[in-house]
This record gives sequence, C-alpha cells and structure tokens, in this order.
Amino acid sequence: MFCPNCGNNIPDGSVFCPECGKPTNAQAVQQPMYGQPAIAAPVSGGVAAVTQTVGKIPTRLIAKIAFLAALVCFLFPFMSVSCDASTAASLTGQDTSEDYTFEIEYKGYNLIFPSTISDKNVKTGSGFDQREEKTTTTDSGEKYGSKEGANPWLIITAICCIAGCVILFLKREKLFTLISAGCSLVSIICLIIFKSDFAKRYITDGKTDLEGLGNYLKVNTKFGYVLCMLMVILALISCLINYIFDKPQKSPQNFY
Repeated sequence: MFCPNCGNNIPDGSVFCPECGKPTNAQAVQQPMYGQPAIAAPVSGGVAAVTQTVGKIPTRLIAKIAFLAALVCFLFPFMSVSCDASTAASLTGQDTSEDYTFEIEYKGYNLIFPSTISDKNVKTGSGFDQREEKTTTTDSGEKYGSKEGANPWLIITAICCIAGCVILFLKREKLFTLISAGCSLVSIICLIIFKSDFAKRYITDGKTDLEGLGNYLKVNTKFGYVLCMLMVILALISCLINYIFDKPQKSPQNFY
C-alpha cells in the first residue's frame, strides 16, 4: 500500500507511515488475523477527555478551603428574629409615627456560645423605650435567647468541618477522602435541622422572653448560614470527585 500523505510504498495494514509518521487511515479497514483477538483502538475524546480534565482539578485543595470557609462563616449572621409591632402599638394608643420594629441578629458563634449574645445583637426602632439600664453581657444573653443553651446542631456542624479538613491533611488515601465526604454530609444534615428547629428552640418553647410576641415575629435566614451551607456542599462535591477520579501517588510529600 501507499501512504496517502507522502506517497511512499509502505507495508500493508500500516496504521502510521514509517516514513512521514502520519496516520494512513488503515485502522478503519484493518481486520484481525484469523485465530487472533481483535485489538480495540484506545478510547479518545468523550469520557476519557472529561476524566482527564476532572482529574487535573485540585479537588482536595478545594475541599480543604471549603471546610475552612465554612468555619469562618460562623463569624457572620446565621439567623435573625424580627418584629414589626406597629399594628399592636396603634391598638394601644401609641404614637404610630414612631418605628416599632426590632431585630435580634444571631451570628453562628452566638448560638454555640450564648454568653456572647449582648445588646449589640439587637436593633430597635425609635418607638421602643431604650432608656432602661444597660445589663451585663450575661444578662443580655439570657434576655435574647441564651436560656436555651448552646445549639447542638451547630456544634456538630463545626466539629465535622474541623474533622473533615484535618482528615484531608493526613495521608492521602481514598478512605480518608470518603470520611471527609461523610463529615460534610453530616454538616449539611445538621444545618438543615438547625434551620427547621430554630423557631421552636428559640421562640415558641417558652425558654426565652420572645414567645409572647409570636404573632408578630419573623425568622430570617442570614447570609452567614447560606454561605456556610454552600461551603459544606462544595466540600462534599469536591471530596466525592476526588474519591472517584483521583489516583493517589506513592510519594508522602504529595500534600494536595
């Protein structure tokens, strides 16, 4: 046969020209010899290309950063309880030109360490009497929700984020990656339970001074909670991708 590229005479069935090195398109018509199994052509493009692309993503590093970012989110507002008592004030003959609204904002760490809740967490409208004496941090915390104590769901979430991150810094093995994925999954479940349980735990259970205003209260989800949820979801996805596509290297110095 002749090479369609350079025209040289080459052995029959050659896939590549020995002279110019270019493909001869003979692979499509090449038949297996009698008594020998057919040799499949290597897979190219499609799934193989996607696998190679995903394999190059530093998913372990992304998961570590996501876990750390989720912990940082505890410094930001998670939930708030707001109230517009203007209607109630008008029924009692109060001056309706004043602002009878207030909002108690809880950062993530406030709900883990309730003693950190203070008057700084409270925003009140001009209609409320703000001439009462300032209380201590502990008293303020008891007034605005710390009677319930530390929230167990957020404690578990924080512990799982710390554990998931630390495990990824240990020896690079698929089992460790899978454990980190489990930690992120537990964090997601705990955050969901925390949100659904917040109103009952901090407003309607009779352990705070807010339950009497139940008809006027509104529970708001703040950006700290949303960002924390997104980070643990990102950590879960990154760990699973790493578990599926990563090929651990033998060198113990490969940290990422």
